[in-house]
Amino acid sequence: MPAIIFAILTLIGWGIGDIFGAIASRKIGGYSTTLWLLFSAVLMGSFYIPFAIPDLHQYTAPLLILNIVLGLLLIIGNTLINEAMSVSNASLVGVISSAAYSGPAVLLSAFLFKESLNFLQIFGLMIVFMGVIVCSVNFNELRTGHIKDLIKDRGIILALISMMCWSIDAVFIKTLVLKVGWFWPIFISTSLFPLIFFYMRSKKIKVQSPFKKRAFISIILSALFLYGGELTFNLGLKYGAVSIVSSISGAYPALFAILAFIIFRDKITRQQFFGITATLSGILLLTFFR
Repeated sequence: MPAIIFAILTLIGWGIGDIFGAIASRKIGGYSTTLWLLFSAVLMGSFYIPFAIPDLHQYTAPLLILNIVLGLLLIIGNTLINEAMSVSNASLVGVISSAAYSGPAVLLSAFLFKESLNFLQIFGLMIVFMGVIVCSVNFNELRTGHIKDLIKDRGIILALISMMCWSIDAVFIKTLVLKVGWFWPIFISTSLFPLIFFYMRSKKIKVQSPFKKRAFISIILSALFLYGGELTFNLGLKYGAVSIVSSISGAYPALFAILAFIIFRDKITRQQFFGITATLSGILLLTFFR
């Protein structure tokens, strides 16, 4: 029972945390939101460092390099999705990146680690990829022969790149967690946040104040919910099976999609609505039939 409760809290934390991140992105932009969000996360995580110091001895040079590479992918994915939410439909890009990333992750994991997939999982993968295509592709342009305009929405393009970054990170982070525990892989990855600042400086992108338009409140709430979700996820694993905790918490994109539609009222086409529904259905098949 405690595992189920913690898994539900994780679902709520991740779903609501992404909503507050989207709100902040629309106030100060995706780059600034990611910068201040990760900065807040590092501050929060630093309080746990004294308890995790013994785990540092488990690091080897290859593991540290892997952690840094995965950290770069995590930061790129977070930056691009926040930017996508600031310029496009939050429900749409949220489903493409946050929900659909588990599809490629499952496929990549099965290929690399020889993990078997049952029929329902394979069927779920097919539905996920179909849903992403329906969400992303402008079929009107396909009918008229304008191939170069198949994907016009910049937010969708950023979400697709974010999806692949998170998929790769999700597959290989397991190696680090098994070796050095849950804290350091997350903390080291988020500690790379200054790279966002240097990138913004190189591109002459202005760093917006977190206090502009009261974005600070959304950023802090996003960090609290997202990393609170990380904590309850690990507590759930302590008391119950991985399959149970992952199955329940892995359905958080459905909560995000519902909340995003209610809060932002972004218009979506029938085609996009069908794609979102198909993608979420595929994710549920992947999640509950492991």
